[in-house]
Amino acid sequence: MGAAGVALGAFAPGCTGVSDPTGGEGAPALSGSAAAPTRPTVVFCPSHRFDYTTIVEPLPAGVAVTITVADPDDASSLDDLRSMVRYLVHASATLADPTEALRAHAGVTGDKNNNCPIVMKDTVVTSTLVDGGVRVSVAAKSSDAPVIAELQATANRHLETIKAMRALK
Repeated sequence: MGAAGVALGAFAPGCTGVSDPTGGEGAPALSGSAAAPTRPTVVFCPSHRFDYTTIVEPLPAGVAVTITVADPDDASSLDDLRSMVRYLVHASATLADPTEALRAHAGVTGDKNNNCPIVMKDTVVTSTLVDGGVRVSVAAKSSDAPVIAELQATANRHLETIKAMRALK
């Protein structure tokens, strides 16, 4: 399965996350903080932003979703992206069934399909900082090959859905 990528954009003026004091610029990993992150003002799939670029790549246990901002020198965009991802990582780690996070994470469509490549159901979500963005590792809780293959297919299908939605605009 090859890498899939798409540049996506901001969909509503003022949709920004609240900066999180538990990590940030220069922090080696977004998921390493002991304190709970501040919930962003708007929690949605960061891949829905057209000013972000998303690439999905297979990993042995799932996928890597790398999301970067259009301008790596734009501290506000980086903070927004990292705040959204930090919250999703925390929800994945602390909620037995991240239903609430999934609902808020559904993206701009607001539908129940949750078409984000950061798949929250039955996964472990971690992240690390990369130049200009974040790399999110999404690993299946199961080590069964068919489960991992389905996770990889789902993440890629969700990214393709986002691309198709963007093409309609």
